[in-house]
Amino acid sequence: MADYLVLVTDRNLQVVGDPIASWTSIDITLKFNEAGSGILTLPGYDWIRDQFRPGARVVVMRDGEALIAGPVEQAVWERSDDGENAGAGQLTVNFADFLSLIVSRQTYPDGALAPGAQVLDNWSYTGNAELALRELVYKNSGPGALVERAIPQLTLGTLAGIGSSGTFTSDRMEPIGDVMRRVAVAGGNLGFQARLDPTTNLVYFEVYQSPDLSQEVVFGFGYGSLKYISFEQTAPTANAAIVGGQGDGADRLLLERDNYGSAQAWDRREILVSRPGNDPTADLQAAGDEALADGAETVRVTTTVADTPFLGYGDYHIGSKVSVETWPGSMISDIVVTVHFQVYATSGEYVSATVGSQAASSDPKWVHRIRTLDKRIAYLERNVLPATT
Repeated sequence: MADYLVLVTDRNLQVVGDPIASWTSIDITLKFNEAGSGILTLPGYDWIRDQFRPGARVVVMRDGEALIAGPVEQAVWERSDDGENAGAGQLTVNFADFLSLIVSRQTYPDGALAPGAQVLDNWSYTGNAELALRELVYKNSGPGALVERAIPQLTLGTLAGIGSSGTFTSDRMEPIGDVMRRVAVAGGNLGFQARLDPTTNLVYFEVYQSPDLSQEVVFGFGYGSLKYISFEQTAPTANAAIVGGQGDGADRLLLERDNYGSAQAWDRREILVSRPGNDPTADLQAAGDEALADGAETVRVTTTVADTPFLGYGDYHIGSKVSVETWPGSMISDIVVTVHFQVYATSGEYVSATVGSQAASSDPKWVHRIRTLDKRIAYLERNVLPATT
């Protein structure tokens, strides 16, 4: 089993107490282009409880390297007269990684100005996708942000020189995590992370290209490393988008975006996309294309793999492209989108990963519907015009 050690720091990443090696269990989930999270179960000793104060950070070291680090979100101390909570009791700590702080920001049109001083309609960047991601972080939560928005110890990592170029935009005050994922996909399926370097006590925001390990890292039932696989094909919910812009009634601007190949294969399915306001035609077209992408046919292969003595985490990482033998002689290659660590002081370490779609295949349609409604309402709230008198 790997060696685990828990450190607790303040906002400036200064360790506030003795390292914690007497943990009971550690549960960590790392995610591709999303915030990771963890749960610690610890003895409720005073010297441990006193470290978890508001603003504390957790650093989990695995074999001497920082596996995950970030802010404490909840700490619960329990004690009973008998059972597992007897004596000093039990402390359960929920935490997230530093990416959770970055994606908690809204996208200011101009990161140097307070909300009431904004003069631009929205954030826009023309150029390289990696540079666009770095600008988003730098001006909304990094050293270039307003003092009250800057995350302590966060800085930009080394420029990787990757990604394609384009024009990237956000809605006014759109959640920055949504914008970053959109830029990453458009820029060539880039990955991004907030990595703690314990030697410098700095958190580096880094953009990376997923490494192709499909020839070296192979999971399969015959190897004992493939535990589950599913193949899912779903009909489109929309392949014709009618986008409504400015105006009322017959004067309202309408345009149509179509996915002809999908309509021929699956029959035509229409959706209305409302974008009231003064949006230029290019933005209306982009809104229609986004709706078509959201409602497109999906073919999803999801797998669950597990570490073995011959292949384990470290041979691959979040975002790595690996291969999965679906049946003898047939391989698929995709990226690792989640890695789950379950560690118990009494029984050891269990590591599993999900290879395949980043979207959650188990989400029912009503969840997707709520997300769509929330997105549309948020758009109206961000672009509402002041009442006239």
